[in-house]
Order: sequence, then structure tokens, then C-alpha cells
Amino acid sequence: MKPNKEKFPSGAYHDFIQYTVSKNLVANMSNQFPDFNVEGVLSDSQARELLIKILGQPLKMLKKKMDGMRTSWGRIPQLVFCYYPPGGVFTSESERLFWGDLCREEGVAFVDLCDDFAVIGMTYYPFSVSMHFTNNGMNLFTNILLYELAKNKFIPAMAPGL
Repeated sequence: MKPNKEKFPSGAYHDFIQYTVSKNLVANMSNQFPDFNVEGVLSDSQARELLIKILGQPLKMLKKKMDGMRTSWGRIPQLVFCYYPPGGVFTSESERLFWGDLCREEGVAFVDLCDDFAVIGMTYYPFSVSMHFTNNGMNLFTNILLYELAKNKFIPAMAPGL
């Protein structure tokens, strides 16, 4: 297997790897997946721009494909990016802003679930020790997601109790 620095001889990934290495924004390039200093990458304007270019491409392609589709009612389906913070309750403001900016730049609707979970705070912890949702946690997540999608008019509002 090729070292990470050699996997991408040119293009956006190559530029991103070269730039982040030059700015010491990568802790370890020898791992299968490099250890990036996420906060450092997102606070560095050039690294952030390169990352938006890389991550924006698949979003752009998926949105374009969906824009060419029609539902059985003749409507174009809408791609909605729902941001849920890694680890659940706590979030990095720079990551939150990054994903919102990326979606706006690519014309993709963005729903941020951070505030909903911040309200819960430490009064309820919906995760198991392995950081996966418990059954009750998954039910909570589902209800919050449905609420946000309906509130932002991405899906029809449902009658209470349904």
C-alpha cells in the first residue's frame, strides 16, 4: 500500500495533503487515515477552502443527480444535510459553521440539530458506553430529526401523536 503522501499525485486531495503537512496540521501521516488537527484545518482559511472543495464535490454530484429526478407527484426531491455533532451533546462551533458554510456554498439545505441536543444537556445521555445510541436514544434522535424537518418545511408537519 502506498504512503498517504503518494496516493494522490495531483489534484485537490494532493493539494490538501501537501498544504496541511506544510502547516503541521497533520499529527500522523503514516496511519491509514491521517490524523488531522481538525480545529487547525478549519481555522486556516486556505486549508478550509481546500477541504470545502474536496467535500463539496460529492454533495454537488448528489444534488445534481437528485435535481434530475422526479417523485411520483412530479416534484424534485430535495437533498437535506442534517448535522448532528460527533459525540452527541458537545459540538465544535468551527465544525458546525464549516458544514453549514459547505452546504450553503453547494446549494444544499442544512438542518443543524446541535441546539436541540444542547437543550437536553446533561439531563439525558442517549448513548451507550460504545458511543452509539441506546434504543431510547435512537427514538429521541428520530423525534428531534422529524421535528426539525417538519419545522423547516422539508417534510409535511405531522399531527400530534402520529
